[in-house]
Order: sequence, then C-alpha cells, then structure tokens
Amino acid sequence: MSAVSKQSLLEKMNQLAAKAGTGGGSKVKRFVCKNGRNNLLVLPYKDSGIPFDVLNSHKNLFADKDKANMKVTALSNFLEAGQKNDCPIAGAISQLKQDDWKANRPVWSKIEEKPDYYSWVIDLDKIEDGLQLWRYGKTVYEAFQNIINLLDDEDTLFFDLEEPQMAVITYDKEKDAALMYNTQVKPIKDKKILASIAESKDAWLEGCENLRVVYPNNYTIEQRQELIDNYLSVALAKAEEAKSKIDELADEDE
Repeated sequence: MSAVSKQSLLEKMNQLAAKAGTGGGSKVKRFVCKNGRNNLLVLPYKDSGIPFDVLNSHKNLFADKDKANMKVTALSNFLEAGQKNDCPIAGAISQLKQDDWKANRPVWSKIEEKPDYYSWVIDLDKIEDGLQLWRYGKTVYEAFQNIINLLDDEDTLFFDLEEPQMAVITYDKEKDAALMYNTQVKPIKDKKILASIAESKDAWLEGCENLRVVYPNNYTIEQRQELIDNYLSVALAKAEEAKSKIDELADEDE
C-alpha cells in the first residue's frame, strides 16, 4: 500500500487545481508524448510524495520573435499563503481589469497567469533515457483525478513503486485539443521492466526535485517591471488603434 492515501491525494490535487486558477529552468530532460501510445511510469516528487505539481507562468511578454514562446515564471509560485504578491506583472493585470475589464481584455488576457502541470516520468519504452519531466495540461490532470476517484480506499495508487503500474497516454495530434489525450492506468506485466524499476527506483526518486528547484524565480522585481512596461507600451497602443478603427467604421455607418 502507498504511504499516501487516496483521500489525501485527491485533496492535494484539488488544492493544486485551485492554485492553478489563481495564478529558464535547470537542464533536465523533458518528455514529450509521441503520436500514439506512450507507456509511462509516473514518479512522486521526493518532497511531497505525490506525482503532481503545478507552475503558473506569464506568456507573450517578449516582443522579440525569437523569444515569443518564452514564459516568465509567475511570482505567485514562490509566495507563502497570505503573502502579498508584489509582482508588477500581476499588479498591471489587476489594474487593467479594474479600469475596464471588457475593453482591456485583449491586453491582460494574453499575459495572465496560466497553469502547466508537471510530473516526473520514466518512458517504459525507452527506459535508458532515464528520468524526464513531463509538462501537460488540465485535460490530462483531470483524467488522473478521475482515475484516482474511481479507486477503492484499499486499492494501490498507481505511482506506488512497490506495486508499480503504468500510465498509458494515447496521443492523437489530429483530434481536437480536448480529445487529443486518452489516459488510462494498466498493470506492468513485463518482468524485465519490473526488474529495471526495482533496480533503479531509488536513484530515480532521488532525482524527482521540487518543481521550484527546476524552475526557480529567475526574474527580479525590476526585470518584471521592465517586461510589463515594454509590453503595455505596445499592447495599449495597438488596442487604442483597434478601438479607433471600430469607432471610424461606426461613424461611417451612421
């Protein structure tokens, strides 16, 4: 039996989901699902004992096209409960909403905190690749929640390495986003794989670092201020230009 109970795990997962709603790493291997079936051993973080964590980030803050996909880790990830968030990016988003939620939505919605969920995994089809960090979205996370909800209290949790099971993630890139991933948990029957797990599990678990170690707070308050200032100088001008064009068209129709 796992040291983590089903109920305590579900409570923690609900807390992570709620945290995600409010919301460069170190050089680790990243797992990316291939099209088709992916057989994964999902491992718990060594500090929490559960295999799930969430990290909120801001996107679209960089004007440089080479940095268009770069994310800025949200300061909220590093705050204790009740601690004030002094991040200039979060402050600007809040102010834009207060000033005019609807009119400013094209500006603040692009940079608002968005969650990514992370788990440490071993690709059972390529065990030699070792420990990898898998980033996924809400659909997969909720599928894991549903799987755990259906367990009886005495059932073994799928990440208990004393009785390991595999997460089977079937990915179809041709389907709509909400249907791309099918998530199941199945027993591991291959004796060679079970032997590899037994031999390597302690070393793997030691490498399952806290997510905030992998993605530390690499931006100072001053750097965050500069990013939001640069973003707003362009975004607000574009929003005002778009509004002017709409007003002009409305005037022409009258």
